[in-house]
Amino acid sequence: LEALSHIKTNAQGAQALQGQPLYILEQVRLLSEMFSQLDISHVEENITTATAQLMPGASLFCYVRTTTMATHFGIKKPWDNFGDLTEKTVGLLVSRRKFYNYRAGQFGAVNYRLLASTAIAMQELEAQQKGDIIVIPAQLGELYMGKTVETSRDLIGKSGSQFCLPAFIVGQILLVNPEILTSNRNLFVDCPGDKYRLGAQEPFDHALYFGVDEGGMLCLGGGWTGYPSDDCGSAWGVFQ
Repeated sequence: LEALSHIKTNAQGAQALQGQPLYILEQVRLLSEMFSQLDISHVEENITTATAQLMPGASLFCYVRTTTMATHFGIKKPWDNFGDLTEKTVGLLVSRRKFYNYRAGQFGAVNYRLLASTAIAMQELEAQQKGDIIVIPAQLGELYMGKTVETSRDLIGKSGSQFCLPAFIVGQILLVNPEILTSNRNLFVDCPGDKYRLGAQEPFDHALYFGVDEGGMLCLGGGWTGYPSDDCGSAWGVFQ
């Protein structure tokens, strides 16, 4: 990764409400240490591509390619079993942070679905980039702070270049950015790319979110998509 240090990026932007992201090369280094067999040979070109797509207020983040993460966990057909993949991926947070998943064991197809537009955007993004580490410009909620997830999904969809981030990506961002979301005074991160429901007979009117409890523990929970809160904002990424 030292060979990539010459790359110039302005991806760090202003101080995020949740904390400052690490430089993209440090994020890549941390991921490559956790998953030692990752193909990082295309990271330089992926960073260059993502840097050209930066939007105001966004920073560069990275995550492990969907199929690569699925292979790591032994999950076949990850796009059909994205809930299971999400639960196992966010579970990695316990290796680096105090973390509790309030929805543990509830990520089966009965309760969880990946937003269709998010699946399309991720598949396009992952087709554009080579290697196992995908680099994206993204923001963790400031732009849509105080708006409902429903409203945010609509605005993100109309933007033409943004897509709704799921917990699968946000969880990996938090995994390698230890200064982000460390206090319950920080902006909580809605994951509008996830559709969730409380029971088999209920509508998919909830979304997952990351927040911090009063004891400083990072948590994953679910909330109604029609409820606005000044404490939350929807996360988005850029895919074209």
